[in-house]
Amino acid sequence: YVRATVGAERMPPFSMMVRKPEPGSLAVAHRIRADAAAYVTPQAEIAAQQERGRQRVHEYRREVERIRQSQNPPDPKQQPAPKNLGRDGQRSKHFQPPTGGAQPDGEESDAGGEAGDGGGEAEGEDLSPYRQLLIDRQNTTTEEG
Repeated sequence: YVRATVGAERMPPFSMMVRKPEPGSLAVAHRIRADAAAYVTPQAEIAAQQERGRQRVHEYRREVERIRQSQNPPDPKQQPAPKNLGRDGQRSKHFQPPTGGAQPDGEESDAGGEAGDGGGEAEGEDLSPYRQLLIDRQNTTTEEG
């Protein structure tokens, strides 16, 4: 199908058949290939460059892993970390404010933030000022109510 514009007007699409090209001259084809050889990289050279690149990448990764192993020797007691790092499901891109002290199983925690209550916010924990403000507001609303 052809979609053509004539001047500023778009013509409706239509189909058309074109003639096959006439066979060309072998001499012209050879001359074109010979002239192109001056600026075209041979396929064998491209393959060799790609292989050298793959070898450099492999060596780089091996060296990075060697450095990583020398800085952090593996603990034989520790299980290897999973590849997905606990990100199995899709995560929200938006901030999700605290739920008002509700635990995931539906139980209410005491709002004091004491260790052992399962609230996840222990005293003395390094919290951002924004997170601390949210916790303080949550504590005041639960103390008032």
